[in-house]
Formats: sequence, structure tokens, C-alpha cells
Amino acid sequence: MKTLSPREPIVGKRIYVLWPKHDRYYAGEVTSYEQDGCNFRHTIHYDDGKVQYGCNLAKKTWHEIDDDASDSEPDAP
Repeated sequence: MKTLSPREPIVGKRIYVLWPKHDRYYAGEVTSYEQDGCNFRHTIHYDDGKVQYGCNLAKKTWHEIDDDASDSEPDAP
């Protein structure tokens, strides 16, 4: 599992994002981002059909999904 900086170009990457209230990670694809001052706001389309707009990945726990088929959902902390 790779961890990228939210400042790296990650549009088009598949990632797991931790949702602490659900105590689990959700998989999705980063489809866009915009820079707001020194913050990067990403749009994530999750595999369950939900879309999250304005996500500041610098304040989230997330991991890139490797292309390797053995990459599975990480355990929640």
C-alpha cells in the first residue's frame, strides 16, 4: 500500500479513505481537485455510488490502492 501526499497529482487514482465514525475505509476514485490557497480540495467518487466534494485529503487518513490484486481494505485504527 502506498501513501501519497495530497499535493501530488492523484486525480485518476483509486484510494481508500477512512471514515472514523463508521470505523472503516471506503474505496473510491479521485476525479478532480482544486487548490484553495494552500489547501487542495478533492472530489472522490466512491464505489458505493456516493460522491464527496471538497474533501481535504491533508486532514484525512487515506491510502492509494495498488494495482496489485492482493491489495485489500486496510484495517481501521
